[in-house]
Amino acid sequence: MKIFRKIKREIVVGLSKICLKKTRSRYLSKVFEFPILYGMGRGSLVPAELWMGECLEIFLSLKEGVVLDIGSNVGIYLIKLRVFDEERAYYGFEPNPACIFYCNELIRLNNFKNSYFFPLAVSDKNEI
Repeated sequence: MKIFRKIKREIVVGLSKICLKKTRSRYLSKVFEFPILYGMGRGSLVPAELWMGECLEIFLSLKEGVVLDIGSNVGIYLIKLRVFDEERAYYGFEPNPACIFYCNELIRLNNFKNSYFFPLAVSDKNEI
């Protein structure tokens, strides 16, 4: 079954280079719309790091408050969060403009509420 998902991922990547701009796929227990922008986001089509989802589910049951994601990349942590909690506030920080664009498309396509991305790098030092 996993091999078929990987094949689908590569077909979607190829199509994204000529016409396909989004696809629908199941991630863990939910179906999401994923922007596919010149192959960006293809990792979302085949769930990985399933242990992280399990840890997140336990963490969310124990803690209240917002989720901060430092180095959001293409929003995989946001997707995992929305599997378990559709309402909790999410703040992602990512300095790459292409990733920010992708993540904002992810929010728009899925009508995610309380989900925000900031085009910033976060560090413990004030330097370039």
